[in-house]
Amino acid sequence: MWRLECLEKLSLCMKEIKHLPDSICIFKHLKYLEVGSCLRLEQLPENICRLECLEELHLKGCTSLLDIPNGICKLKCLKRLELSSCHKVEKLPKELGCLECLVELHLVDCVSLRDIPNSIGRMKCLKRLHISSCHQIEKLPEELGCLERLEWLDLTDCKSLQDIPNNICRMKCLKSLNISSCKQLGKLPEELGRLECLRELNIDDAGISHLPHTIFRLKGLSIVGSRRCLESYGFRTLTDFTRFKACYYV
Repeated sequence: MWRLECLEKLSLCMKEIKHLPDSICIFKHLKYLEVGSCLRLEQLPENICRLECLEELHLKGCTSLLDIPNGICKLKCLKRLELSSCHKVEKLPKELGCLECLVELHLVDCVSLRDIPNSIGRMKCLKRLHISSCHQIEKLPEELGCLERLEWLDLTDCKSLQDIPNNICRMKCLKSLNISSCKQLGKLPEELGRLECLRELNIDDAGISHLPHTIFRLKGLSIVGSRRCLESYGFRTLTDFTRFKACYYV
């Protein structure tokens, strides 16, 4: 493998492999690594931090993967991190926030994941945060509001999520917020109207009982939900719907 030391992109799909060899770290120029459908893979090499040029790491369908090594936090060039259907991963490294160049973080169908580390607030470049179908997450870290460049926050189908921290209203760049199917989420922050760039709010099948009154400050906002959902919040007349840019029935 040492003859491939200039390799920049590597995709692995090996259902029988349990461990990645430490020798994978000889690829000093590797920028893209995808590990997909490695159903028996239980761990990643701790010295993965030696992939100094890595910009994208995709872990998809690694249903036996038990944890994410701390060494991942030393990947200073990493811009995109995706964990998808890693069903046994219960926690992320506490120092995940050291990935200060990260632009996108996707956590999808990680059904055992219990929380998001507080250090996430240090990801000053993060623009897209996708936490979807993570059924064990009950709350988000207070430091979430420190993500001042975040534009896209997707919390779809986080069935146990009960609260969104108030300081989310500090996200001056946030354009899209999706809380659809968050059935245990009882309310949204009262100062949601401070999100001046917010253009889309998806509340379909969420558990919130009312919309904060400050939301009427957001003149260009589109609210997405079913007819039943929107009518339960008082949107019954044409006047109600035209207060915003649009309200969609889905």
